Amino acid sequence: MINMITCVLSSKVSAIITHEAIGHMAEADFVLACAEQSLFRTLSQISEKITVIDYAHTAFSEACPVPIHVDDEGTTAQDVCLIKEGQCDSLMTNIYTAKALSLPLTGNARIASDGEQPQVRMRNTAMLPGDDDPADIIASVKDGYYLVDGTDAYGDINGDFFYKVTEGYRIRNGQIYEPICECVLCGQTTNFLQSISMVGNDFKWYVDECYKWDTVQVGQGAPTIKACLEIMVM
Repeated sequence: MINMITCVLSSKVSAIITHEAIGHMAEADFVLACAEQSLFRTLSQISEKITVIDYAHTAFSEACPVPIHVDDEGTTAQDVCLIKEGQCDSLMTNIYTAKALSLPLTGNARIASDGEQPQVRMRNTAMLPGDDDPADIIASVKDGYYLVDGTDAYGDINGDFFYKVTEGYRIRNGQIYEPICECVLCGQTTNFLQSISMVGNDFKWYVDECYKWDTVQVGQGAPTIKACLEIMVM
């Protein structure tokens, strides 16, 4: 059974969804594959609270989890602002996609091992923190879920994403109650971004692996957020 419900996503879950639902949509090869129908180019009505940046090597005056100074095509790595205060801004590129789309080179070409073709890949993708206290975010939910951890995240070229929740709790009248059964979080990038109403001040970085024909290590970060998502109870 699938229901649309208010969810509080922990910083870890938010970071993973930022990577899957936003980061991949801003990779220039995804945009080329979708031509003029690119989801990232048509996003609108996003909260001004949302800013997402793919950092090269330094963020918040500290080294990122996966610092990249020069990419695997020899391009100096630059920070890329994907969404700036609710407005789509830039794309991540490599030499081929920058030329095809007449965009600047950003230093996002990465390979997993020698002999492979460099692809447009994320480095350290972050949704920036807001002003809301995580306790206040939970307290604002009358009936919903607090999703803490999970596994097997997946996002496709159409903006649909899925995430298997392994730790979550029911929220009733602003209080955390019983743990929920294993479930799958489902969503679509546009709807997800438009539904975000609160952004926490508790930003955290995490290190993970991203598979896109091959596997590379990435940094991903986010704060606690409040959004509406579909929950499929197993």
